[in-house]
Amino acid sequence: MKRMATACACLLAWQALGAEGPEGVDLARLNGWDIVVAEDAIPAERYAADEFQGLFRQAAGIELPIVGKIDRPGRHVFIGESLPMRASRVGFRVDGFGPEDLRIVIRDANIAIAGGRPRGTLYGVYSFLEDYCGVRFLTPDHTHVPKLEAESVVGPVDRSYHPPFGGFRYPHFAVQWLNPAFGVRMRNNGFCED
Repeated sequence: MKRMATACACLLAWQALGAEGPEGVDLARLNGWDIVVAEDAIPAERYAADEFQGLFRQAAGIELPIVGKIDRPGRHVFIGESLPMRASRVGFRVDGFGPEDLRIVIRDANIAIAGGRPRGTLYGVYSFLEDYCGVRFLTPDHTHVPKLEAESVVGPVDRSYHPPFGGFRYPHFAVQWLNPAFGVRMRNNGFCED
């Protein structure tokens, strides 16, 4: 009981001093930010960074450069695990993640999207774009990308996902196997040739 009272007193004192917890990120105001990808990233992680860059540009009207190194502590979108991401305020490791497990952390002027290899990071990017930017992958020829509102604050967020159904996912719809990029966006993880 005494520990509980001490903890409450410390929390009240912290709040009284104006100290605040982690802050969210306004997605509509990412000017000056960049996308950070490890120099030794696998092709799926590099593709994830390209997908994020292109679709976010459509949503926010901001072209974020893709870089491999950083020189400041904030204003980064980390795609995939990297040394800079792990050292940041949103850093974590993906050791033990399954091939499609993912984690999204948004706070304190940083965003981290990473997951297991080979697909976790890519699926994390798609989840971020769908859930926080409103992107909808409707057909191979049409992706709905709404413009972000003037104020689009998200977070703080620390979200992990482990697919309840792992392994082979291939619905065998012609629209997906004839359009592999769309199939990947629909989380189809199995392709075959005719």
